[in-house]
Amino acid sequence: LEAEQEIEEAGVDRSYDLPMMINSGITGRVASGLLVTLGGQWSGWSTLDGALAADGGARDSWAIRGGVEADGFELFGRPLPVRIGARHEQLPFRFGGGDNDWANETAYSAGTGLVLGGTAQLDLAVERGQRGGAAAGLDESYWRIIFSTSVLGR
Repeated sequence: LEAEQEIEEAGVDRSYDLPMMINSGITGRVASGLLVTLGGQWSGWSTLDGALAADGGARDSWAIRGGVEADGFELFGRPLPVRIGARHEQLPFRFGGGDNDWANETAYSAGTGLVLGGTAQLDLAVERGQRGGAAAGLDESYWRIIFSTSVLGR
């Protein structure tokens, strides 16, 4: 990652190595019309700890995510899956000046998708999340609305 200063007095250009990330996951059909998924991620952000020491440093971080998708609902004769999920992750950067001021993020989501025909689909999800930690001096909550479409060709 190349960070270039646009204002000459603001500092110097820098270069950072991006971390290695390892992702894994599994999805299984546990009943007719019911999928369960579980995934995790490890990110090696601690390789940037020295380069970011003046700004609080960085740590390796973990994330775990899971969800359920249920079929069996229809809208206008089209399948309408219902999804719920949750995730918890460690944020890799320090927010305060102390040794234990790392923050975490936890979020819960619900959504649905509408198959339009063939391989086209619309998806809508709502997420409610919380970031922070007692030692981090950070406490914030958020709402996120995600709308996406996918079209897959054969």
